[in-house]
Amino acid sequence: MKKKIFFSALILFVVFLNSTILIVSTVILRDKLSAVRDKCLAEHYVIASSLIRDVLSSVFLNFYNRKLLI
Repeated sequence: MKKKIFFSALILFVVFLNSTILIVSTVILRDKLSAVRDKCLAEHYVIASSLIRDVLSSVFLNFYNRKLLI
């Protein structure tokens, strides 16, 4: 009888411990993914805006140089 109670308590403890670890790790993972996603979006914005600025400046520079030659 004592062994039965011991093993049932042990199983309940292990299940509770594993479920707690799973919940905590899931919450931390979601938080880290959100932070990394925000960081990547910020870097994407910087790269895209720099690329657009470079392309537009080269287009306007070419247009201005052609205007001077004509």
